[in-house]
Amino acid sequence: MLTNGDQDHQDDKMRRTGLRHLVEQVIATSSLGVAKPDAEAFHAALSRLGALPAATVYVGDNLDVDARGAVSAGLRGVWLNRTGSDADPGGIPTITTLASLP
Repeated sequence: MLTNGDQDHQDDKMRRTGLRHLVEQVIATSSLGVAKPDAEAFHAALSRLGALPAATVYVGDNLDVDARGAVSAGLRGVWLNRTGSDADPGGIPTITTLASLP
């Protein structure tokens, strides 16, 4: 998980919601020194995970910061449009629920 938040706050939030066990790592941009949508944020997270951009799908609920940011960094971006926004994703795959992911 890559988030534009504070590391301690995000770790605590994931533990309190009971979701922490679902993600390998919580990577907050506060620990990276650069935030999304900057490509360096995505690349730093990928480096920590040992993953390649072209082999990674990034799902996020902010079209510009998450999905377009991921695409600009060389990842496959997916927009999680939970609110039903009518914004034009410009060819970025869009889902309305995480259950839509394989």
